Amino acid sequence: MTPSAIARPHRRALAALLAVGALVLAAGCAPRAVSEITEAIPLVDVVAPRFETDAAGTRIERFDPPGAGAGLEAALAAIVRNPNEFGIVLERVEWTLLLAGEPVASGVLEPGLAVPAFADVGLTWTAEASLAGTPKLWQPIVGAFAGRPLAFEVRGRLRFVSEVYAFTSGERALFGGDLVARQSVRAPELALVAGAHEATAVRPDAPVLRMAVEVTNPGDVGYFLSARGVGVALGVPRAASVDALRPVTADEVLDVMNVGRVDLAPVPVPAGARVRTDLLVYVDPSTLTPAALQRLEAALAGVPTPFLLVGVWAYDVLGVDSFTVSDEATLYGLLGGPAR
Repeated sequence: MTPSAIARPHRRALAALLAVGALVLAAGCAPRAVSEITEAIPLVDVVAPRFETDAAGTRIERFDPPGAGAGLEAALAAIVRNPNEFGIVLERVEWTLLLAGEPVASGVLEPGLAVPAFADVGLTWTAEASLAGTPKLWQPIVGAFAGRPLAFEVRGRLRFVSEVYAFTSGERALFGGDLVARQSVRAPELALVAGAHEATAVRPDAPVLRMAVEVTNPGDVGYFLSARGVGVALGVPRAASVDALRPVTADEVLDVMNVGRVDLAPVPVPAGARVRTDLLVYVDPSTLTPAALQRLEAALAGVPTPFLLVGVWAYDVLGVDSFTVSDEATLYGLLGGPAR
C-alpha cells in the first residue's frame, strides 16, 4: 500500500474534527435567551384569604346509629373574605374537620373560586366521616340533635393565585364554632286512641286491661319510646246514660284507684311517623281495695269507666342518649267506650 493511501483515513478524521469545532464555535456566538425580569418587589403585603363560619349553612345533616355504621354527614359553609387590594382565585383547599378536638374527616377542594378585592364569597361542601372508631363522640353528636351545640373546627392549607403570582399558605385554623343538627329531636306527642280500650277476663282471677296509645314523632330524627312503672288507675264508674266521651273532671281525677303498673318495651318511632302501641295490664284482684275492685268489676261488666295512665315516658335517640317526654305525663281514657 502506498503512503498516500495510508494517510487518506487520517485526513478524513481531521476534517470531521474541524467540522465539530466549527459547530461549537457557531453555538457559542449565538445569542442566549435572558429573563426579562431581573427583580420582583411586592408593592403591597399579600394576605391569605380569611374564612368565617356561615352558621346558617353549617350543620349535621345525618348521623347513622351505632351498629349501622356510625356515619356522620355534615354540611360545612364558610364565607371567604379577600383582604387584599387585588382579586384572587382560591384554587385549592386542603381541609380537616375536627369535632370536639378529634379529627374525623379530611379532603381536598379545588373550587376555582374568584374573590374580588375586599369582597366576600360563599363556599360550601359536605364532609362525610365514619365514627365507628371514635365512640366517645357518639353522645356529643346525639346531644347536637337535642339542641346541645358541638364544637367544631376546620383546619387546612390554601393555594390561591393573583394575576401573576401563586401563593400557598401554611396549615392553620380556617374557621370553627358550634355545630348543630339540621333538625333537633322533637319530643313525641302521646294520646290515647278513643274507643280502643277494654277490660276483659279470660279467667276470673286474671282480668286484663288493654289500652291503646298513639305516638306521633313530629321531628326528622327517629327514636325508641319506652316507659317503666306507669301507674294505671280507674276512675268513678259511669252509668250508660252519662256522656262517656266528656273529659274527666278534676273530682274524678282525685277519686281514682290504682290497679297496677305497666312497662313499655322500646317501640321504634320513625321520623315523622305515627305509631300505635297497646299496653296490657294484668290485674291481681286479690291486691285491690274493695273500692278499686268494685270499679274493676264495673269495667268488666261493660260500664264505661274512666282511667288514667300516670308516669314518666322516655325516648332513646339513636341508641346513645335518652330524654324524658316530661316530668310526669298523665293520659286520660275510657274503658269500654264507643268503638271508633
